[in-house]
Amino acid sequence: MNLLDLPDPENELLAFPAYYCHQLASEINIDRDLPRLKSAGLLKEYSDRTEYSAGLLDGIASGKVPKDGAIPPWEYQGGTTPSAIAHYATSVSKEAAYLTSLDLRRRLIYAKKWLNDAVAHADKLKAVAKDQQPLHHRTEVTHQRTWLSVFDDFLRRRSS
Repeated sequence: MNLLDLPDPENELLAFPAYYCHQLASEINIDRDLPRLKSAGLLKEYSDRTEYSAGLLDGIASGKVPKDGAIPPWEYQGGTTPSAIAHYATSVSKEAAYLTSLDLRRRLIYAKKWLNDAVAHADKLKAVAKDQQPLHHRTEVTHQRTWLSVFDDFLRRRSS
């Protein structure tokens, strides 16, 4: 991830933190969309808990929003990305370690299930926002279906 590629339109100079959710295979905006999941009673479904995300998730669960110092390491302002970066690296590293422990067949089964689940999570998140204000641009919910389609194509080609 190159943080220079992820500027926030509110401040083009510094990256804003975003929460990586492995179940969604994407990031979620922490200022608006993560609290929206809490309000919809869905926060636990999108909880990718690491030592770096625990404070954010606990804060959101208790009704806090990451601004005005409410959740300090996840303050929603430009340049406060160390916890977001550490969470992402920890989450992805944990998944990579698990995948390497599987044989190839089980690895492919796991990846297929992960992508199916990510599509379902993306669809659910879109539904939460449907009648409200649109999702923030950092909450990406369109690529999951494409990834699943490409993976399905890979599996078809591999088996033929």
